[in-house]
Amino acid sequence: DTQREEFKRLGVLMNWDNYYATMSFEYESAILRAFADFVSQGFIERKNKTVPWCPSCQTVLAQAEIEYQDQKDPSVFVRFALPEVTVKNLFPNLANRTVSLLVWTTTPWTLPLNRAVLIKPGAEYVVLDLNDQLIVVAKELADKICALVGGQKKIVAEFIAEQLVASGTQVRHPFLDTSVPLILSDTVSLDDGTAFVHCAPGCGPEDYEVGVKNNLEIYSPVGPDGKYTDEVIPKELAGMAV
Repeated sequence: DTQREEFKRLGVLMNWDNYYATMSFEYESAILRAFADFVSQGFIERKNKTVPWCPSCQTVLAQAEIEYQDQKDPSVFVRFALPEVTVKNLFPNLANRTVSLLVWTTTPWTLPLNRAVLIKPGAEYVVLDLNDQLIVVAKELADKICALVGGQKKIVAEFIAEQLVASGTQVRHPFLDTSVPLILSDTVSLDDGTAFVHCAPGCGPEDYEVGVKNNLEIYSPVGPDGKYTDEVIPKELAGMAV
């Protein structure tokens, strides 16, 4: 009523006795009928989605409310060890030695929430004997890794991504007592890192989509205040800010 009187005072011309309002029963029932039609045809599903969240004010943010600024974050290289049987089958000459995928991440806080390692389809990978450790990286990035670590480039095996994934290989998490699957994903880049990307489906839109597509656990033991909840493993992280 208030809006109608104000519009009249502004000189807005319309049929004030038969106006359109979204709160009218006729309008609401038309929406429900249309929605029911979508449901009956199988177009509607209910699931979670990722949203930008502000831990300081503890509210969801609209994309238009977010402004980005450059900042420095810690990054880390971690090793996900291959099972002995995989090493034996793929690299017989390296049997009885530990071979690990080298994963690079700029969000170390998400490692406890890891549920998979992503590998680039069709990419060539190598096993490097680097400072007496056997690590797997993309062939294109081997020079960068050796320069960063300060070791001599010594390739002891080469293979294509699909060879590793085809065997149904799972890799050991670096500090949790669990194994996670290897998944082919076009989101993996050959520009930086090692071409192995750790995936935490409870921590971001891309990882979430990969998780839903591949039936991974959407694991996010982080409270609205940006601190790990009691569900996190290892337990000593509980109550710490991410």
